[in-house]
Amino acid sequence: MEFAQDMGFLKVWFESDAQAVIKRIKAINLELSQIGAIIDEARARMKIFPMCSIQHISREANMATHCLAGSALNSYEDRYWIEDCPYCIISIVESECNSPS
Repeated sequence: MEFAQDMGFLKVWFESDAQAVIKRIKAINLELSQIGAIIDEARARMKIFPMCSIQHISREANMATHCLAGSALNSYEDRYWIEDCPYCIISIVESECNSPS
């Protein structure tokens, strides 16, 4: 969310396979769990965008993100791809683009 804000995006869609986290972000009640500060920050950041959506998707539909997260565990620096697709997920993205919805 911070990256989208820094880039000046106005319309953003966030997807995650962490259903419990998505439910907590969407809830209107006070978040008192151990991750409450993170949930509160996500809620506050979402209000910055004129158009913002967050939804749960299955892990199978989120394989590119899952692979990127695994790759990030071995990296000591931030990496951003704006117009290019990271090499490690090209085959996953191509497969998802070619599969029927």
